[in-house]
Amino acid sequence: MVRIQDDKLHRTFREILPSLWLCWELVLLGEPVAVFSPSPTQGSDAVLALSTIILPVSFHLIFSKRKTVPWADAPISLQIQYSGDVRPYFTVQDSDYKEFTTKTKPASNVIIGVTNPYFVKALEHWPHMISLGSTKKSSPSKRTSSLDIPQGANTKYDPYMRPDKKILKKLDETADVASCEEILEQHFVELTQSFLLPLERYFQMLVPSGRSAICFFIFLSRFL
Repeated sequence: MVRIQDDKLHRTFREILPSLWLCWELVLLGEPVAVFSPSPTQGSDAVLALSTIILPVSFHLIFSKRKTVPWADAPISLQIQYSGDVRPYFTVQDSDYKEFTTKTKPASNVIIGVTNPYFVKALEHWPHMISLGSTKKSSPSKRTSSLDIPQGANTKYDPYMRPDKKILKKLDETADVASCEEILEQHFVELTQSFLLPLERYFQMLVPSGRSAICFFIFLSRFL
């Protein structure tokens, strides 16, 4: 199974777990996301975790021996990876600083992590901001001392996906950290698979048998 950034999803987002479903949807759609955090380490972990949250399992494609695909007599392992621009720790010294802070719509497929409170104003034109806030437990609406931005997801986007209450309850009842990571990882893997399944069926109808799977994954590697 593809691992979600070294099992840091729950640990990094534990204070704003309900926002993970929104994050999954934004990353899947290639939306620009700015992650605000109190420390570079926490912000970097969050950005890298988000860049892998849409990863499904490794796809093992097994083709039967046919004249049309004589070379496909063994399992083929393919992975779908996020192909956007990932900046775990973005600062004013970065060469792309002006490009990202220009008051226009930011480019798609971008996830950046920042700690400087200056970016709250500089990135106010970004449509989606995720604030990890303080490392101490606080209410979602509480403003942090380091970043003047509400903790949690700050966006006007109305997501299709809603937080899974069963998963959140299961996490709340699970004390073991590693188990919490496994629960979240498995859930989002299944969520991504459920999204990919209709697309795979669609390609199977368009492309001759034996070649549809390869074309499908080539398409997804460019899309995601």
